[in-house]
Amino acid sequence: MLTFYLETANRLVLDLIEMTRRDIGYVKRAEHEELFKHASAKEEVVDSFERHKALIDAEIAKMAAQRPGASIEELLEPSQREELERLRLSLLELKELNRQLGRMVLAVADFYKTLISRIAPGHEGTGYTQTIPQMRSSLQIRA
Repeated sequence: MLTFYLETANRLVLDLIEMTRRDIGYVKRAEHEELFKHASAKEEVVDSFERHKALIDAEIAKMAAQRPGASIEELLEPSQREELERLRLSLLELKELNRQLGRMVLAVADFYKTLISRIAPGHEGTGYTQTIPQMRSSLQIRA
């Protein structure tokens, strides 16, 4: 069972890597609707991965309980160790892609925040969602 869980978790992480690469492309091309369209699908893949990771943890814990004091190398078959290493490397790649996506999203958010403050200087953000209108000049159109 452990081998199946590891293979499935690896496939799910590879799916997340591909989805994140697409997200990066959407941000670069300013295709925000496409980015938001598949957010729920991405969340489902993340949830499935988390469930499989919990199953992997449970299987390894069960194996460890049967052989107390054994190292992970002694508990796992060579193919399982390879799958676990593949999973580790894929997760590192996903982490880097998410970091890249996060930087891009923050840059775009900062751009929009600056743009809004120049167009409508009466609004200043006080966090992620709350805005407090200031009593300065409102939007003016000049001829």
